[in-house]
Amino acid sequence: MCKTHAGDLYVVVGIAQCVMFATFDSFDVRSRKRLLANTDITRIPESLRVRSMAAGVKIVRPMEFSVRELSPIETHDLRRRVSAAGRISLPSWDHELDEAPGSWHLGAVDSQGTVVAMTTFFQLPFPYQPEVAGAYRLQFMAVEPSLQRTGLGTLVLTEGIRRLRLSEVPLLWATARPEAVPFYQRFGFAVGPALESETTDQPTILLDLTS
Repeated sequence: MCKTHAGDLYVVVGIAQCVMFATFDSFDVRSRKRLLANTDITRIPESLRVRSMAAGVKIVRPMEFSVRELSPIETHDLRRRVSAAGRISLPSWDHELDEAPGSWHLGAVDSQGTVVAMTTFFQLPFPYQPEVAGAYRLQFMAVEPSLQRTGLGTLVLTEGIRRLRLSEVPLLWATARPEAVPFYQRFGFAVGPALESETTDQPTILLDLTS
């Protein structure tokens, strides 16, 4: 189970690129295998060993991340550089609901206080199920480009879903780029039709938080 505080994270030197390897209980076996693919493995701390890994990982230096709530302004940099990403139809940093009642922002922050992954939750009804009160919309999911595919997005979304369940939120929904849909499906999101009210053909994704 992912924790609010991710614990020690290590930079692993790979043949193709550097990847991040997190503490043993932060990733499932499939994620660990993906992170270690094409990696020059030399040694790994005993606490991180799993049977499915080849022996040894070269640890370069420890890094620590924590997940916490963010102020709206702390989300602006990644929104501008990653979420907006040249799509002029998408609000690039400010959003009219940023400080609306019920809105909140969550992110992963490194030891220097830099926000490296984030997302925003707006209390909005799902257009195709307006009768469900208290639903939330997930928007602006973004990870620092150099740290993408390292598990930070999973860390943030897992904690967000945990907090929503604790608050007895019944439904979480979003629109997603088709290439990102498999990421959300791993959390149990179902895929639905695009919103007729928006100028995009991105599918909707829906997570029932009551089950």
